[in-house]
Amino acid sequence: MILITLRCDNSRTIVSVAGRLDEEHLGELREQCFAVQTELVFDLSEMKSADRAAIHWLAERRARGDEILRASPYIKLLLERDEQSSGSHTATGSRDTGEKDG
Repeated sequence: MILITLRCDNSRTIVSVAGRLDEEHLGELREQCFAVQTELVFDLSEMKSADRAAIHWLAERRARGDEILRASPYIKLLLERDEQSSGSHTATGSRDTGEKDG
């Protein structure tokens, strides 16, 4: 089960993902994000796990400039491994996935 919530915060949209993000639910997340016209920030503090497709999509979003906040150490590791294997680092290096309040 997954819960996706979006909320506006000034000129950006905070996308909170709770539960397990897998390929089955990735289409729903993509669709919701596609409709957003502001900068996206992903709050992964409540995301418990993700499959390879979801991690790859999140790494691609981060490489495009979207911010990822409050990911667990496990999710951070998976994102870093995906970025290393696909070469999807941004020109300034990887984006912060550390503890921040958004």
